[in-house]
Amino acid sequence: MDNEFKFLTSDQQIIIAPYAIKKVFGILDNIKNNIDNNENKDNLIKLEDIKSDQLKLILDYCHYYDYNPKIITYPINKEELTEFDIEIIKSLSFDKAIYLIIVANKLKCPAFVSLCNVSIALSIKSI
Repeated sequence: MDNEFKFLTSDQQIIIAPYAIKKVFGILDNIKNNIDNNENKDNLIKLEDIKSDQLKLILDYCHYYDYNPKIITYPINKEELTEFDIEIIKSLSFDKAIYLIIVANKLKCPAFVSLCNVSIALSIKSI
């Protein structure tokens, strides 16, 4: 457990993430303390409202940036977006981006929230 976190998603999938994700997911601060104090004996972090595909997308994003993703600031400078950012932005529908903002907020992952905000802003701008 020292090198990884195990998440149980709402669709009953176990997703394993490296310990480095602690730098990105603020939600893990309190959870890690509970694990260290043996309050969570199975070392499984239950994410009741988060599906495996949503968690995997956010984990992939964090992994791409070596668990140090940047928060995208406004106004949006398209030159600062990587091809990977643009690929994710293009793959998100408006509704999916809204839901992923909720998910990323639950995980306390502001960098992914900012990416979804860019997706929404660009979709509104193109209307």
